[in-house]
Amino acid sequence: MLISIWRRLKSALGFFNFPKWLKTFLNTEDEWHSFIVGLCESIHIFKPLFSKDNAIPEYIIKEYHYYIFGRALGFIILAFFILSLVKLGGA
Repeated sequence: MLISIWRRLKSALGFFNFPKWLKTFLNTEDEWHSFIVGLCESIHIFKPLFSKDNAIPEYIIKEYHYYIFGRALGFIILAFFILSLVKLGGA
């Protein structure tokens, strides 16, 4: 569902002259899955699901850059959440 919404949005904005990297950004299921797994792994505080000890699935190996982008975005979200809690606790 999320992929179809993203595709509809990109096709609705198709008359704009977007760069090639933006036209192909998150346009397959493997890219979305790698991104979401990376995002979720960095937001929760438990041990990562995929590490050197565990076998890394093929879709993450193939789309590793989306996995890393999801992890980076997850850490930024987590940092903002922690900072907002600290600010609310101090107020």
